Amino acid sequence: MFAVVVLIGCSQGHSPVAPSMTSSILRDDGSGSRAMWGMFDVYVDTRTGEVGVVPVRGADFECNVVNFLQPPKAPINLLKVVLNLGGTDFSTGKVSVDVSIRHPFPGTKYCGFDVMGIVMDDYQPSQLKSDPSILCSMAPSTLLKNADGWTRWWNQPEFSSYNTLFGYIDGAKAAGKWTSSHTLNAFKYFSDDLVKDAAFDPNPSARGFFSSENPGINARRYELQFPMDAGKPVIHFKYAVSASYVVPFDTAKPPYTADEWPITANMPEAYKIDIIDNGSTAF
Repeated sequence: MFAVVVLIGCSQGHSPVAPSMTSSILRDDGSGSRAMWGMFDVYVDTRTGEVGVVPVRGADFECNVVNFLQPPKAPINLLKVVLNLGGTDFSTGKVSVDVSIRHPFPGTKYCGFDVMGIVMDDYQPSQLKSDPSILCSMAPSTLLKNADGWTRWWNQPEFSSYNTLFGYIDGAKAAGKWTSSHTLNAFKYFSDDLVKDAAFDPNPSARGFFSSENPGINARRYELQFPMDAGKPVIHFKYAVSASYVVPFDTAKPPYTADEWPITANMPEAYKIDIIDNGSTAF
């Protein structure tokens, strides 16, 4: 039953067997199309006055791939959920599951970068005081307690393109009865260098690579807290899996490694920021 609930994800109405390389990267936020064109590091040498600009990320191709993880696109469900009984207590709404994703195109050049499994709640949203337009889950709503990060991509209320491959769409098992109102959603990050219960501390040289083979499958543990109703947990949410991709330098044959793709294969957003307080008084 829980596996069926998780498959409330995103997929329908698309016939391609592989992501399109020609589709627009533009996203529609309701007021007009927009796209991330790049991110840059800027360095200022206070001794010489020289300013250096280093490009970090460029324009991306990012799509919602649950469309390819379930029949009829895939012969079997490539998204698997296993209940972790040791971390689950239904009497309090606490649910621990291991979610594994098997690459839908094994041995091909369609390796993924920055693959995220995103949880979207349908319960009462909370507003951030700093920005009331940001709606997210807080207690007693559904919470992903061990989130690797949060994203504003693929959200139904913000992107009118949600019924396309480049936005959020209901999956084959979805009831399709409600729309998630949340604009800030938690995700777990899937890559070859992260085991299922590891803390989010990716190796930068590995670049968040999801290989199409060896292993071709990655798993992450979700620690979820659901709201309670009459002593029973209310388990209902939407789930999306997004991946970033560009064409590799050489598409001749596998196996493929991360360094065979340009840096633009990664999404144009920072995926990890460590802040070290070393006595700064800049604030």
